[in-house]
Amino acid sequence: MSEAFSHQDWTPVVVKKTATKSTSSSSSSSVKPPIHPSSSVIAQRIVDQSELPVVKVVSHQMAQEFIKIRTANKLTRKELAMRLNVAESYITEAETAGKTYRPMVYDKVCNMFSVKIARD
Repeated sequence: MSEAFSHQDWTPVVVKKTATKSTSSSSSSSVKPPIHPSSSVIAQRIVDQSELPVVKVVSHQMAQEFIKIRTANKLTRKELAMRLNVAESYITEAETAGKTYRPMVYDKVCNMFSVKIARD
């Protein structure tokens, strides 16, 4: 026994894999290959245009009205964001035509200032 393991009261066990004798090919077919996607197995689904969600964007007119309301009340983007309890980036997106339309921001502004914004 080695000096490094002399304090242990058990003997080390060495496990070796023994080769099994395969007499028939049927035993090898019972082993299933690991399941993972490969490029030859993945079926690609063709998406129809009607299945895609419609993403509404901020129109130029909506953005301009939003800016007019904010500037009429002499608020910066940061101040308005703090009042609405949203991130400043939401205000920036609401004032930028072509960005994703977030109705929550427009609803909060309309309620706070008692105005209506034409939504396209």
